[in-house]
Amino acid sequence: MYVKSEDKVEYAQQGSVSAPILVKGGKLLKCFHCGENHRLENCPHINKPKKKEIMDDKKKHWKERRHNEADEKAKVTTPGQAHM
Repeated sequence: MYVKSEDKVEYAQQGSVSAPILVKGGKLLKCFHCGENHRLENCPHINKPKKKEIMDDKKKHWKERRHNEADEKAKVTTPGQAHM
């Protein structure tokens, strides 16, 4: 595998260099626990029960956020819009 250095010179590197994991918008993925570029399920810094606790908290947060966004969207009406 060839890797470009800071001075834009390509050199061969032994082993595999994994590409950074990106999310929507081209931003780097950050672990919910340590902030490094890997998924929570692959985090080497915590155990499985702690990973489950973090994901349960995140899922609860996402559900509340979707509910709040739906409430805000329902409150918005357009003048002259007919509702049945």
